[in-house]
Amino acid sequence: MNPSQSITKQTLENCDRFKEIRIVENYPADYRPDVARDRRELAALRRCLRKIPREGDVLDFPCGAGRLLRVLSEEGFHVTGADASAEMIKKVENLSSLSTHQYRNLHQRDVFSSGFADGEFDAVVSNRLFHHFNEGRERVLAMIELSRIAKGPLVLSFFNSRSLSLQFKILKRRLSGRIFRDRLPVSLRQIKKEAEEAGLTVDYATGVLPWLSPMWYVVLTRP
Repeated sequence: MNPSQSITKQTLENCDRFKEIRIVENYPADYRPDVARDRRELAALRRCLRKIPREGDVLDFPCGAGRLLRVLSEEGFHVTGADASAEMIKKVENLSSLSTHQYRNLHQRDVFSSGFADGEFDAVVSNRLFHHFNEGRERVLAMIELSRIAKGPLVLSFFNSRSLSLQFKILKRRLSGRIFRDRLPVSLRQIKKEAEEAGLTVDYATGVLPWLSPMWYVVLTRP
């Protein structure tokens, strides 16, 4: 059975939002140097990218509106983009004529069943995706598929439940009886456990603003 057929309805709803025109139109296509949060996120990402050999073929998945393209290109990678949203792909194509950096190829693909060949890329970067998955098994399935198509490391982001900013939100939701349906926080310990289930290990982990910001990055490699 196709793994994507067993994905929960909530996860599909979380991800399908990014196929809506109103979301796509407002989705950022680059980091903003005048915004402190963007600068910190970019710095954390660059720390992880040091784990990838330069001049390698890197898959940006999901590529969204191309926010990582300039960063990955400046780091010396040959970049392919993929996204489940056809509208995001169209936005990238429309903006490409305005940019000095270009994706080598663009594909509309499913992260659970990408259709790429085994080891087709030297590394995969998956930014701002895993917090939309409703269950741990879905994160495991995505890790398995991304590691299948990568000869080298995976760099992925998640929302760390141990960060101070999220601890307050978690407590508030528990008291009100509400649960997280999107932007789901998980601990670094849980990410390590799920990586092991996928046959991977966390080689490096860093927070955008350690233990304060919810946004964290990990580098996953085969043991």
